[in-house]
Amino acid sequence: MPSLSITLLGSMQVMLDDKLITEFTTDKARALLAYLAVEADRPHRRDALSGLLWPNQSQERARRNLRQALSFVRSALGDGEGADEGPAPFLLVDRNTIQFNRESDHWLDVTELVALLDACRSFPLERRRRITFEYVLIDGINDSVIDAHRLAKLLKGMKKKVNLIPLNTAASISLKPPHPDRVLEFQNILISHHITVNIRTSRGSDIAAACGMLAANTDPGT
Repeated sequence: MPSLSITLLGSMQVMLDDKLITEFTTDKARALLAYLAVEADRPHRRDALSGLLWPNQSQERARRNLRQALSFVRSALGDGEGADEGPAPFLLVDRNTIQFNRESDHWLDVTELVALLDACRSFPLERRRRITFEYVLIDGINDSVIDAHRLAKLLKGMKKKVNLIPLNTAASISLKPPHPDRVLEFQNILISHHITVNIRTSRGSDIAAACGMLAANTDPGT
């Protein structure tokens, strides 16, 4: 069975043996794979999945759509009806349930992040020592009120401090930093969760050496 790599933090990207998969046909098929991969600790009833993905459709139509989306996913992964004869298929499917196979040869960025955060929580720190997390704020991408509360929840249960770094602009990218008021609002939300927060000021922007500028301004031909 080939090796599967799934990236969900940012734009979803699925690779099979280092080859990008684009043959999911529909966004719902991609959503089905993402949900199953993240919630791989248990089998999911087909009725529950169809209701989750197609809540405004009749039960019969939603079930039909689920069968079609599942077919798209299995075809894209090369995990078809005969795949269960080989070792560790990616999906475990029966008439009633569907589950992502945690024993299959795969890598999921969300799982890696959770493992890293768990390691941070259990790391033995001396008194008054903190783990520093650096969070690059990008306008309209990860700077909302919801993002701030999610970050606080993600870091819950560990000794930490957060450095907020507004993205530095570069001519070669369209992304930009949030308005200063938005940065302060983000900081205040984290503080309300009893998190020590610093806002890092830009340094090196005059020579394109600030955070986020080096790679963006590198000429690939040099």
